[in-house]
Amino acid sequence: MEVDVRKGFPERTSRPGKASITGLLLAAVAGILLAVMVFALTSALDVKFTAKAILSALVGVGSFIWFISNLEDFLSFIERITGIDLKPEPKPESRSARSEKPKEERLRVLTVMPRPLDAENLWNLADPEKIVEMFQKINAPVDIDFVRPPTFENFRTKLKNGYDVVHFDGHGSRKAILFEKDDGLQVEIPVKKFAEAVKSAEKRPKLIVLSACETAKGRRPFARRLHEKTKAAVIGFSKEVDLVETGIFSERLYEELGSGRTLGEAFDSAVDALRAEHSDTAKGAKLFGDRLLRLVKPGS
Repeated sequence: MEVDVRKGFPERTSRPGKASITGLLLAAVAGILLAVMVFALTSALDVKFTAKAILSALVGVGSFIWFISNLEDFLSFIERITGIDLKPEPKPESRSARSEKPKEERLRVLTVMPRPLDAENLWNLADPEKIVEMFQKINAPVDIDFVRPPTFENFRTKLKNGYDVVHFDGHGSRKAILFEKDDGLQVEIPVKKFAEAVKSAEKRPKLIVLSACETAKGRRPFARRLHEKTKAAVIGFSKEVDLVETGIFSERLYEELGSGRTLGEAFDSAVDALRAEHSDTAKGAKLFGDRLLRLVKPGS
C-alpha cells in the first residue's frame, strides 16, 4: 500500500480567478498610495519636482511588483486588518472527480451449505455456524454472502447479484452435488444443471470452490467438467474433507486471494497449510483452470 507522506500537511495553493484579480487591484492601489505619500513627503523637504516624480514612480512601481510577487502574504495581511475574506468560494467537487477516488477492492464470495435431512453421513458435514466462524477469521477484504435456505432455486436467484467466487460446502460425488429441496430433503444437481445456473448470471463467478468429497476424483470428475462448461476456475477434492480441513484450506485460500495473489499462488499456499496438518487430504486438492487468475489487484 502506498502512503502519501504529505498527508496531514496543508498545501499552499495559489488563489485562482477572483482572488488574483482582487489582489492585482489592491497591489496597484497600494503602490499608488505609497507613491503619493513619497511625493507629499519630498514636497515638504523642498525636493525638485523632477526628482520627486522619479522617486515617487520608483516607489510606486517597486512596491506594486513586490506586492504581486508576494500576493499570498499581501492578501493575508489585508484580510487580517480589514476582516474581509478575499478567498474565492470553493468549487463543488465534480461527479467525475468523485468517481475517480479509489475504492477498496473487495472479494465477493457466495457460500451455499446444503444439509439435507436424508443425506448419508450427515454427521460428517460441518456445522454451518462453524463455517460462518471460519469465514469471520479471514484477515482480508472479503465479503461473504449466504444462500438461505440452501435450495438450488435460491442459489440461482442469488447468483444474479454478481459474485467473484462461489463456495459450496456439502455432499458431492464425481457425478453430482446435493442441494436441499423446500422440504429439507436432498436433490441431486448434475454438472450440466449447476453449470447452466452459473452461466445464467450476468456477472459470472470466476472461481468455484467445491468443499465436497470426491468432486475431483477420477479422470473426468465433477470439478473438471464444471470448469469446461463454465470456463470458471474450479477447486475440488478427490478425498473426504471435514470441518477442520475445510477451515485450514479455505482461510488461507481467501486470505491470499484477498491480498492480490494469483489463484495458483493462493491454491499452493492453501495446500501447503493443509499439508502441514493433514497431508493425505492435501494430496486430494485439485485446481482446474487459470493459475494466473487474479481476483483482486495487489495493494488494493
